[in-house]
Amino acid sequence: MNKQKDGRYRSKVVVGQRADGRNIVKWIQGSTKKELEQNRQRILAEYRDGVASERRNVLATDWIYQYFDHSIAPGQKPATAEDIRSQIDRYIFPHLRDKQLRAISLADIQSCVNACAGKCRSIHTNVMGVLRRSFAAAVAEGYIDRDVTAACVVRLPERRHNRAFTPEEMAILKRNVAERKIEPLLTALLFYTGMRRGELIGLQWKEVDLKNDVIRVRRDFDWKENVLDTLKTPNAKRDIPIVPELREILEENKGPRESYVVHAPTDPMKALPEATYKRRWKAVRELIGAEDVTARTFRNNFATVLYDAGVDVLTASRAMGHADPSTTLKIYTDIERSRKVKKGAAQVKAAFAEKTEDEKTKVARKLPNSTAFFE
Repeated sequence: MNKQKDGRYRSKVVVGQRADGRNIVKWIQGSTKKELEQNRQRILAEYRDGVASERRNVLATDWIYQYFDHSIAPGQKPATAEDIRSQIDRYIFPHLRDKQLRAISLADIQSCVNACAGKCRSIHTNVMGVLRRSFAAAVAEGYIDRDVTAACVVRLPERRHNRAFTPEEMAILKRNVAERKIEPLLTALLFYTGMRRGELIGLQWKEVDLKNDVIRVRRDFDWKENVLDTLKTPNAKRDIPIVPELREILEENKGPRESYVVHAPTDPMKALPEATYKRRWKAVRELIGAEDVTARTFRNNFATVLYDAGVDVLTASRAMGHADPSTTLKIYTDIERSRKVKKGAAQVKAAFAEKTEDEKTKVARKLPNSTAFFE
C-alpha cells in the first residue's frame, strides 16, 4: 500500500491467475485506508461472485422490470407487452416491491401466484413466465445464488373448451345476414372467414379481391396504439375464399381502396373505435341470445364447419392462420369430445327411459360402448 502525492492510498489486489501461473493484478485507490479496504473487498467480490457486491443488492422489482423491458417485451407485439407489464404491476410488484432480489423467498413468489387466483390461464402463465425467466437470468448473471421460482406450485385454471354455435344459433346468424338486420357486414365477415377480431378491424377494401373471390389478410389493428399493426404471427398472412353469401354483402358495402371495411361511424377512412365495437357487439350477443359469444366463438365455429366438411388439420390450420397445427387440432379435439359427451348423455337418458321390451333390448346392446363417450 502506497500513499500518493495527492493524498490518496493506492494498492494492488490479486484477483486470479492466468493459465501460465502469473497473477492477475488490479490496482485500487482510496482517499482513506478504510475506503481503500472497501474498494478491495468490492473488487474481490466482483471477481469472485461475478457481480459487484452493491449490484447484488438490487431490488427484485427493479430487476424484473429491467429484464422484461430488455428481454421479453422486444419479442412481443406492443399491445401484448403492455398487457404483460400491467400484469407485473398488479400481481408481482405489490408482493416484492421493497425486497432485494437475493432476499426473495418461495413464499413471496407463491404470493404473486396466489394473487392470480380466479383469473384466466393467460394471466397465470404470463406472471409465472416473467418470474421464472427473470430469476433464471438473475442466477446466470450472478445476482442471486438460487432460483426460488423453481419450487413454486402453479395450479392453472381449467382450460375453457372451444365452443362453436349450436344449429339454432347458426340459423339465427344466417337469417340475420340474409335479412340485413343487426350488424350484417360485421357478423358475415366473422361467420364466413373466421378472422381474428384485430384482423377484421384492420381489414381495408384494397385487401378484398372480389375479382378473384379472396380476402387477403395482411394486417392487424392495435386499438391501444390506434394504428395498423403486423399480424399475430407470419402464418396469419393468408388468403380466405369469399363464399357467395359473403360476396353479396361485400358488393353492397364496397368502399374506396384505402378505407376500412368495418369502419368508424362517420369516417370510412378510420378504423372502428373499440367503444363502438363493444356497443355493436352487445347487439350481436342479444341477437344470438348468448352472453358467452365472442369473436373467438366465430373462429371456433369456422373451424367446426371445416371439420364437418372433412378438411384435414393442415389445410384448416392454414385457412385459420394458426402458427402451429396443434392449435387447430385442439379445436378439432374439443369439437369431437363435445359431440361424444352429448351423444353419450343422450344414450344414458334413453337407457333409463320407459320403453318397450324390444326398445330396452336395443338400448342394452348399445350401452357397453357408451363409456367411450366420456373419455
